[in-house]
Amino acid sequence: MIEKLNDNIAEAVSHHELPLEVRDTAGRVYFIMTGEQFRKYVYDDSELLPDEMLAAAASQLDDPEGWGAQDMHEYDQDDPAANS
Repeated sequence: MIEKLNDNIAEAVSHHELPLEVRDTAGRVYFIMTGEQFRKYVYDDSELLPDEMLAAAASQLDDPEGWGAQDMHEYDQDDPAANS
């Protein structure tokens, strides 16, 4: 369903870089944003290019305190209990 914004809200949204936060009379919070803002917040979680994101993720695999820690290889194996 697409609803039409009143002119005041439409103008407020267009003048904010961040989504506009509004509350209704019951105190519920809503965020109103442009389609461009929506794509930025929902689809684009970083300014990295896809190759840069893959490189950053790969570096985490060697981290001895993270996924590169001893015994973390167990997470690469299928869970035998889950397959039965």
